[in-house]
Amino acid sequence: MSGLDKMTQQILLEAQEEAERILADAKREAEEILAQGKNECEAWDKESSGLLDKELKEFRAKGASAREQKRRRAILKAKQEIIAEMIEKVRKRMHEADSDEYFEFLRQTFGKYCQRGEGRMFLSTRDLKRVPQGFLASIEKTAGEKGGSVRLSKEPGQIADGFLLIYGDIEENCTFEALLEANKGRLVDQVNQMLWRECDG
Repeated sequence: MSGLDKMTQQILLEAQEEAERILADAKREAEEILAQGKNECEAWDKESSGLLDKELKEFRAKGASAREQKRRRAILKAKQEIIAEMIEKVRKRMHEADSDEYFEFLRQTFGKYCQRGEGRMFLSTRDLKRVPQGFLASIEKTAGEKGGSVRLSKEPGQIADGFLLIYGDIEENCTFEALLEANKGRLVDQVNQMLWRECDG
């Protein structure tokens, strides 16, 4: 399991309680809507005579459909908010990781994106000041195994975290924001599988 997967899973587990609270609020709102609709139907029942039975049944059917749509919209909105929050929490956790975990993640990511040829890696101003011993040797070894080379730029990139990797005219954006955006679909699938399998009915 990669560093990104581990962080994602940990964040999702921590968010379980918060997600359940948000979904409970959405369900509670839906129940209140249902109760209100029931009261309206009962009021109609009291006022209705045999001539109004057909209209009453139509009203009930339309009301139930509208309430179900509103319930589904409330749950969908809660899901979307939680997904956006989880992705931001993963990015923040990656950004604030201790130096060993942070640069190990960069090393693993470099292994996925390095290419043949001579590359340049740009780190943020913050990261250039804290590159651990052995990091450069490690990425140089990885690059060599793939038939290329890499050198660490002494000038910082205009980024907050992660790195930019440049091979001539080709730029690989490996900032955490870009990596999360590229993996957003998979992260959304993980969120749905872990939190809402039982809530989609």
